[in-house]
Amino acid sequence: MTEAPLSYLKPGFKLGKYEIKGLLGRGGMAEVYRAHNPDIGQDVAIKVLHPAIVDSKDGSVRFRQEAQAAGRLSHPNIVRVYDFEVQGNIYYMVMEILEGSTLRDLISDHSNGMPVARAMSIFRQIGMAVDYAHKNGVIHRDIKPANIVLVGDRAVLTDFGLAKLAGHVRLTATGTSSGTPAYMAPEQASGQEITPRTDIYSLGIVLYEMVTGDVPFKGDSFANVLIQHIQAQPPAPAKPSSRWIFAPRPSFCGRLPKTPNSVTPPLRR
Repeated sequence: MTEAPLSYLKPGFKLGKYEIKGLLGRGGMAEVYRAHNPDIGQDVAIKVLHPAIVDSKDGSVRFRQEAQAAGRLSHPNIVRVYDFEVQGNIYYMVMEILEGSTLRDLISDHSNGMPVARAMSIFRQIGMAVDYAHKNGVIHRDIKPANIVLVGDRAVLTDFGLAKLAGHVRLTATGTSSGTPAYMAPEQASGQEITPRTDIYSLGIVLYEMVTGDVPFKGDSFANVLIQHIQAQPPAPAKPSSRWIFAPRPSFCGRLPKTPNSVTPPLRR
């Protein structure tokens, strides 16, 4: 029997009024727990910053900005953040609990690409979420399948941990990159200033992966992948049913633009 992973908080621990029920998942910066809200008799998700990150430079500031970024947004395709609190040295945010799997899981089940209709439904929903976020001064900066949760037919954009908010201090210095290499826009890969069009490029990469089963740029190192984003064009999708998606809109992977100004605006309904 596989041993349950160790977690920072144990079942029964109280964060304010919320009672921890169990660990849902963990990442490099935080753990996510299922907790119970006694006021409304419902479960919520609580994201808790790792203690080591609390003590690191910019760690707690970035976590607070994540809560502020998602908290200012109210859209059916963006995870809802209800609250942000600090209890002692525990920084946590309270979110809606999403009972579903990630887009990463779905792509893994379709090695040659998922049905086009399903891919386009997800793409449109996340496209509307990104458009809404941009109109409200939020750039996500880390759009990828692992940050998209599928709850039935609903696609939900999550994890605003790298989000940039209009009017807030930039936490990543010019000349350094932040994001996930396989999905990074050229200006992001080269450490330049990002814009809303950076998210659009990443969304195009996600669409490419949904309909082909693989990302366009791969390599034996992060640096190799980033150089391809800056210099190379992706291979054309092998399946005719995938090619038509990109043909009428060359900026979405038919010919990926290498400068922000050449990216077309997001698709609209």
